[in-house]
This record gives sequence, C-alpha cells and structure tokens, in this order.
Amino acid sequence: MLCRAGLFEEREARLRDERNVARQQAKEAGLEREAADGRARDLAQKVESLSKDYENAQAQTLAAQAMERRAQAEASALAARLAELEDEMRQLMAVVEQQKQHSASKMKQLATLLQDL
Repeated sequence: MLCRAGLFEEREARLRDERNVARQQAKEAGLEREAADGRARDLAQKVESLSKDYENAQAQTLAAQAMERRAQAEASALAARLAELEDEMRQLMAVVEQQKQHSASKMKQLATLLQDL
C-alpha cells in the first residue's frame, strides 16, 4: 500500500509538473500571439500607408502626364505659329526687296532725267 501511495504521489507530482509546463506554454503562446497581433496591426498600417502613397504617386503621375501632353500640344501650336510668322516674314522681305529694286529703278530714271536737264 505504501508503494501505491508513493506511485500516486509520483503520478500527482508528474501531472502537476505537466500542468505547470502547459500553463507556462499557454502563457508564452498568449504573449507570442499578442506580439504577432501587434506586428500584424503594424504591418496593416504600413500596407494602408503604402497603398495611400501608391495612390498619390499614381495621381501625380497622371497629372504629370496630362501636363506633359498640354506642354507638347502648346509646343506644337507654337512651332506652327513660328512657321507661319517665318513665312510671313519671308513674304514681307520679298515685297521690301521688290520695292527696293523698284525704288532704285525710279531713282536711276530720276537721276537720268536730272542729268538731261
């Protein structure tokens, strides 16, 4: 009987130790879960922040592309206007040259007339 009592106490002590180990493991698992939940919240915030940053970057890219298209359209319009002005200047210079030649001819005629007098 004494043997049985000793076995019972031994078994009780072993079960108590296992219970204590299980409690400690449960406590550690709870702490690890809390830490993991904290990391998950941090990561979720980072994902949200990065998502907003990405959306802002996309919006800025679209705005920059629109500005580039407007600038290209304006540059094309200005190049066309410059070509028009250059053509107009060529025409004016041709008219001025014709008038210059015509005036030179008239001056020669006038000089000849004055010499004849």
